[in-house]
Amino acid sequence: MPPARSNPFQSFWMAGYECTDQLNCFGHRVDFLPLTGHLQLLDQDYQDLQPYKLTTVREGIRWSQIEKTP
Repeated sequence: MPPARSNPFQSFWMAGYECTDQLNCFGHRVDFLPLTGHLQLLDQDYQDLQPYKLTTVREGIRWSQIEKTP
């Protein structure tokens, strides 16, 4: 069995992609994944991190897609 790691992260700095789907002041849901293009550019977004040695990335869950009704 491999030894336990003391740090669960692979790099000191962490990248992250905006994934909120908040309600704006008019009560309309704003889903940032399509707005930022992250879903369409997923592979390229991760490749863009390689020159910076960023190997830890925060991805989120869009609750409006997971839980349709509270």
